[in-house]
Formats: sequence, structure tokens, C-alpha cells
Amino acid sequence: MIDKESMGLIIENIDENITKTVACVFDEAGGLVGSSPECLFWIQDKNNSVKEKHVKITFEEGFFTMTPIEGSDIFYNNSFSRLEDGYEIIINKGDVLKLGLIELRFVDSKEIKQETLKQAKEIKEIEKHTQMDEIELKPRGKIDGLDFKAKENIKELIETKIDYSFIEDNNIKNSEVIMESNSSVNLDFTYENIGKILDKLQNELSQNRKKTILNDNFQKLNIDDFQTVISKIPLIKDTKLINLVVLKLITKELYSPVFKEMEEDIFMTYLQNALQNIIKNDQNIFENLTLLSLNKYKEK
Repeated sequence: MIDKESMGLIIENIDENITKTVACVFDEAGGLVGSSPECLFWIQDKNNSVKEKHVKITFEEGFFTMTPIEGSDIFYNNSFSRLEDGYEIIINKGDVLKLGLIELRFVDSKEIKQETLKQAKEIKEIEKHTQMDEIELKPRGKIDGLDFKAKENIKELIETKIDYSFIEDNNIKNSEVIMESNSSVNLDFTYENIGKILDKLQNELSQNRKKTILNDNFQKLNIDDFQTVISKIPLIKDTKLINLVVLKLITKELYSPVFKEMEEDIFMTYLQNALQNIIKNDQNIFENLTLLSLNKYKEK
């Protein structure tokens, strides 16, 4: 028996997609990609720029081909010129295309499952690293404390006038904070809903941004001073902003569309467990997730 041919297509920047579908496998029957739920691959970006029927995938004479439907803008393999209407092109694995704001990549249909397993294993590996090595940063001329040479006494300012205890306040009863939340909207714990909440929070914080005035009363810092600052002083005091940055980084770097192809979305399960641990004042999982996200970001 001859195996039927198939081709996978996945969304690379899932943040731009507002539908629930993030990956699709085309067999020899082919299918349509567009914003209509009737399409085999149903997608739409935040600007609603994907047409109901945007592109047609077919299988002819041993090859998968792609044809733009009239009036649809398709940019293929990072080209700045759109494909002409009705122009048929042979698809190769690894090819990329852009429909509106959505970037997609053709893959071996088997890779969708393989990539899922790889990502799932990577997430599970976090459990093995609950203890992180502490790096002691010592500024020049001092073992402990700061050693700035400034026009104003920065050392005294930091150590006596500003309270940074909030950053490590373990007396906060997070469970009580959760109980105080009486939102009438009870949305499902999904990647899409989390993204919407984070985007809303970012907009709110941006609108309430405070004006800042640069202070030139201090002498320039050296690199040892810089190391001391980042090891001893929180750069951000706003809890919402700190959490927004952390969650944006984690969801952007660690989530993959292929997780949705699994029977259980291991990423969302793990994220939910991490949040439950926060209620118990256990930040280990989130610290590990953040470090893993930074490593993924650095590799790009």
C-alpha cells in the first residue's frame, strides 16, 4: 500500500492569530486557507486582513502547490513583492509565507508531532532545576554594599531612604489576594485568553505611564557599579509591570502552536501549576521558566 502524501503548515507568530487553529495538515485532497471557518486552515490576524478564502493548496503530479485566490496578498519566502493572482507555485518544506500579519511555515506533517514532543520534553525539564546557583557580584573595593563615587551619597540614598523589602516580602497572603478577585467574567484558562489579558494590561500601564526627568547630579557609573545595582536593587517596583514582562517573555519564547495538537496542552498545564504555586509563595517554577525563556531569547 502506498502512503498518501501530506504537508504540514504551522503559524510562526501565533500572537497575531485570533482564531484557535494554529497548525494544519494537508493531504492529497488539498484545501483552503482563510478567515472562514469553512476553510481547512482557519486563521485571521488582528487587522482582519486575511480574506475568507485567501490561498488554495493542491496536490498535483506528485507535488503540493499553492495558488493565491484573486485579490489576496501573499508574500512568499520573505519576498517584498506579493504573488500574482492565480499564480501557482510548488511548495517545499521550510518555505514561509505571510498572510496579513500572520507568518506561516510549511513543514513535514510528521514534524508537527515531533516538534510537539520536543517542546513538551523541554518544558518538563524545568522540573529538574528547582535550585539555581547564586552568583555573588562584588563591586570593586567593597565586599558588601555599594561603592559609588557620586556627587550625592548614592549609598546612603539606597540603603536608608528607599525600601526595597516589597520584592522579597513573603508575608503577603497570596491566597487572600485570589479570594478578593470577584470578576464576573469567567474565561477559560487558554493561551488566547491569557494573551488578551496581557495586552489589555499593557495598554492600561502604557496609558498611565508617568513622566520622568533625567537626573545628572550623579557621577557616571562603571561596570562594577552596574553589577552591584542589578544584583541588589529591583529596577521595577510595579508588580503588574514586573509580572507582565515575565509572562510576556514566557508565553512568547516557550509556547509553540504544536502544543494544541496534543491531547493535553502541557504548556498551559505547567503554567497553571506555576501560578498555583505562586499562591503558596513558591516562585521557583516561575524563576526557572523565566531563565529558560531568556536562554531561548538569547539563542535567536
